[in-house]
Amino acid sequence: MRRQVILVFTLTAAGSLLLSGCGDNPLFRNIRDVARYATSGMPDTPIDRQKFANLPYATIAAKIGKGQKAVLVLTHNQFSEEEWVATNGATLVTKNGRLIKTSGFDDNIRGTQYDADDPLASESTELDGQKMYRVLDLDLEGKFRSVPITSEFEVIGPQQIDIEGISFDTVLVKEHNRAHTISWKFDNYYWLDPYNGFVWKSSQHFSRNFPPVVIEVLKPAL
Repeated sequence: MRRQVILVFTLTAAGSLLLSGCGDNPLFRNIRDVARYATSGMPDTPIDRQKFANLPYATIAAKIGKGQKAVLVLTHNQFSEEEWVATNGATLVTKNGRLIKTSGFDDNIRGTQYDADDPLASESTELDGQKMYRVLDLDLEGKFRSVPITSEFEVIGPQQIDIEGISFDTVLVKEHNRAHTISWKFDNYYWLDPYNGFVWKSSQHFSRNFPPVVIEVLKPAL
């Protein structure tokens, strides 16, 4: 059976930033030391939102499956591509809220190619029925494949969410995805700002072998 992925993050990559109590937190130990939590899950460590609001760094929280929620820091932002880094070498790259590239996992998205603009970049929540086509360059256990993905958006409706103590009014959008060449069907979810379409939260798949990664924006990039 394939092992569950657990993300291990700290803030040291962005400078001398430390979370209180991180020395005793299994989140900051070697990834093999916390693998036993994969099936039972780990309680999330409270995030001090005010601490991150006062820092000059954009931050997100991320969680895979039953792993522990962790904070990532923006280290690179160019052409709307935002790279969020982890101390174990893993990275998540997003563009307009969509996860377009990963590294440091058993399976990874090496790149994402589009034939047209991503509806998530439209700054609108009127996405019901919109379709798109993209190609994911996947590294599946060391084997590279370019996988075409067709998707269609469905607007679920207004939904209020809480991100570390702050409530947001959002519009929940569901993206139905299908990769015919590898018999993979999956759904991604996006919680959009009703005024400008900004993605405050998402649940996105990057491998058919892992649960989706849930991403929450703590402090947006400027």
